[in-house]
Amino acid sequence: MYQKAIITAQPSAIHKWFWRRYFERTIRSAFFRCFINGESELSSWMQSEQKEPLILYCTHGGWWDAAAVIFLSLRTFQLDALGMMEDTQLEKYRFFRKIGMFSVNRSNPRSAMESLLYCAENLQNKHRALWIFPQGVLVHQDSRPITCETGIAVLIKKLGIAHCAPVALRYDFLQEQKPEMFIRIGKPERIQWENTMNTNSLTEHFNKRLTDEWNTMRNDIITQSLNDYKVLLQGKKSMEKRVDFYMEKLAFTGIPKLITMLSRK
Repeated sequence: MYQKAIITAQPSAIHKWFWRRYFERTIRSAFFRCFINGESELSSWMQSEQKEPLILYCTHGGWWDAAAVIFLSLRTFQLDALGMMEDTQLEKYRFFRKIGMFSVNRSNPRSAMESLLYCAENLQNKHRALWIFPQGVLVHQDSRPITCETGIAVLIKKLGIAHCAPVALRYDFLQEQKPEMFIRIGKPERIQWENTMNTNSLTEHFNKRLTDEWNTMRNDIITQSLNDYKVLLQGKKSMEKRVDFYMEKLAFTGIPKLITMLSRK
């Protein structure tokens, strides 16, 4: 039996529908655009009939990370997924259980291991996904090095087999009044635990993959090399764009009409 400290997930279809719509509207309202690269990378796993789980391990550089992955999970990929959430936060916002969140207490090793055991039992031999922020805490998106905790490696050891894909998230102000959201998904790799493996070296591997995805996306944004990025969501126009639109409309319709009216007098 699990300790009472663990808050288990209780996913509900109606709650998933509500929170999908809620976070979609919230992101549209807060961002000018949301870009994604690598959306098709998950196709092979999603179309597979193998009962092997997918672990999506994400960078954690901003408050919007949770909203982004909930939106991706429920709307973009429509996954049957679980997600780890700090016990203090999930205790406060227990409704997140209804979209698949369960608690973890990283400050208590025994409790954290119980959460991993619960997770393994709910993923093993299932075509199900897990969203996780392996850095454990919020770290500024330009801070280096990226350092993951060993939780993912321990989980894979318990699962035996898992597909693992890095997900980089970033938020930037470019040429718009509102910020833009960027998501880059790396190619999943099928990892089968072997007796010759160890959790520390596997964690270092995840550190490198996550760093590579994050750095590549950062460079793409800086150099404006966004041809491979798809607009996933288009938010509302900024005030500047609205003013430009109405000024242009006035210039081509309002002023000529006014001149015509005056010339008739």
